[in-house]
Amino acid sequence: MTGTAAGSFGQVGTVTAFRLDSAGILLAGFAPSLTSPSSANTDIALGVRPDGHLLYGTTTSGGTAVLQQTMPDGTPDLNFGTSGKIEFALSAGEQSLHAELVLLGDGSVVFAVLTTQNLRLYKVDSHGLPVVLFGAGGQFAYAADFANAFAIGIPFSLLSLSDGSLLAGIHNRPSGSSIESLIVIRISNNGVLIGANNLLADQSSNTWNFAVLPDASVMIARSRSDLTTRSAALYRLLPNNSFDTSFGVDGAYPLPGMLSVDALALDSPRLLVAGQDATSAVLARYNLSGALVSMPVVEFYNTHLDHYFITADANEAAGIDGGSAGPGWVRTGNSFKSGGSTPVCRFYGSQVPGPNSHFYTLAGFECDGLKQLQAITPATQKRWNFESLDFISTPPTNGICPTGTVPVYRAYNNGFARGIDSNHRFSSEAAAIQEVVTRGWINEGVAMCAP
Repeated sequence: MTGTAAGSFGQVGTVTAFRLDSAGILLAGFAPSLTSPSSANTDIALGVRPDGHLLYGTTTSGGTAVLQQTMPDGTPDLNFGTSGKIEFALSAGEQSLHAELVLLGDGSVVFAVLTTQNLRLYKVDSHGLPVVLFGAGGQFAYAADFANAFAIGIPFSLLSLSDGSLLAGIHNRPSGSSIESLIVIRISNNGVLIGANNLLADQSSNTWNFAVLPDASVMIARSRSDLTTRSAALYRLLPNNSFDTSFGVDGAYPLPGMLSVDALALDSPRLLVAGQDATSAVLARYNLSGALVSMPVVEFYNTHLDHYFITADANEAAGIDGGSAGPGWVRTGNSFKSGGSTPVCRFYGSQVPGPNSHFYTLAGFECDGLKQLQAITPATQKRWNFESLDFISTPPTNGICPTGTVPVYRAYNNGFARGIDSNHRFSSEAAAIQEVVTRGWINEGVAMCAP
């Protein structure tokens, strides 16, 4: 079952649900009569029961929240509510922003409506009758200024957790404020407020995605943008509504190269993250431990090419030791640690037309510029081709590394001017850089900072 919707303000607009068979063919005759929403597409909630019954929730311009259930063929389920429909009156002056619903294991449904003034939850059983032991007669309300909660992306998500509690995550920007944040509201299985917390407040623009974990904690992806930068990171929200500070760096696990996250999915014990980088869509899989393991970045030297190469991949290093990269490669004995706040982009030229070499730079302006050059330069011409995000490091500020880190220097063989393949040496050993500088290489200063 899949659903699409097209709505508009006031009484104008329609909502259409489509049902597909296992071959992806539209089922003729499936045309349920659904209430038009009071506002655009965000004011719609869809759910499908295991037996094929369709649940649909919205609000009307008259200030009423509506929950409908149809049979698998789209006709009203007359055993649900009144003629397949339940209505809940909103308070005078409340403007609805978004609707959500979750199906629970016992067949009951929690229908949520976010308004300018309240988060409202309605719990009904499989026949559409109020679950009176939930909140006040089957209803729960949390009052706050949500007037601007719809500013960017999906305003909120409603999650059912393994301990029976519910979690609402709401994009928040109070009226008259430039500060955005995430409000997380946790509600018990009987409709009592457990806690509400305002998290990650700042003046950037943010969107949020969520994935429920088996231990009643929640994985949160934050996509952040301001006037100059865009980034994404993961956070683990514990059952007490606080962040797990052991996850990543001080509770944040940066997503290398991702500028935004569009979806999360649990692939236990791992997490699938779908998003975008500077040039394309990205699908990545992460270990849920959130541990940032500091691995050595090992240096090799090729005696035939007079080239240097680094890798943080132990398997790749072992392969080079075994001759997988060709003859002449030996370890120099130099290395530095990976770890920090920013991914390192790895590029390779080509054997023909070249350069037959690798290049590394922190994600950011230089990395993005090389990707853009790659996109407009034919493969028959020399160019750097993006390969991967190889490890994590920390950028310097005006050539100075943060306290507790060591500088990693970069030297360039001036290959372009000399008519040979360009190559760079990266090392935390100043003496190693000086050794190639005395042979005519150019000292390019501090490239990154290692732990």
